[in-house]
Amino acid sequence: SGRTARNSPRPEAKAGTLLLRIGNGAVEVMGDSGSFTARQSGQLSLGLNDDHFADNSGEYRVLLGINPR
Repeated sequence: SGRTARNSPRPEAKAGTLLLRIGNGAVEVMGDSGSFTARQSGQLSLGLNDDHFADNSGEYRVLLGINPR
């Protein structure tokens, strides 16, 4: 719907957008498709950009591929 979530981790991005974070790095917007190059090592965390989870439905399917340097 294009709605944003004012109290979400990335309030400028649409509500429900897929987010990622590596280690203690910044929360990055992944969106609905694309690729990401890690700038640091650490645990990969995925989440949704939202500030009210009770009204959510649906799912994401994430395919992860690792290309060593």
